[in-house]
Amino acid sequence: MELEAIALQAAGGFVTGALVGYAIKKALKAFLTLLGLWLASIVALAYYGIATINWERLNELVYQLISWLGGETANLASFAASMGVFGVTAAVGLFVGMGALHSIEPPARFRFVKKKRS
Repeated sequence: MELEAIALQAAGGFVTGALVGYAIKKALKAFLTLLGLWLASIVALAYYGIATINWERLNELVYQLISWLGGETANLASFAASMGVFGVTAAVGLFVGMGALHSIEPPARFRFVKKKRS
């Protein structure tokens, strides 16, 4: 493969991944906000005795969801690796678009003794 073709695939994968990651971030934020409001209303209904919640079954459902997501994440990683340069850079772009790499910052410089300003 030519170097230009590899660079084009890498750039295209990164940009595509970043755009998809940003869209997922915004959609997930809206979905989780609505889910939180819904759960708060259900808990309020349970508090006033209007509804009852089977907490054991809810715990089982959350555990099943987390297990399923863990399996799908492993499948996604193997899929991205099988796509070559485009897939790997798309995966990196996905993390950048979702804001996952914004938390990586260099350590702050601390001074134990303040300098006197003259």
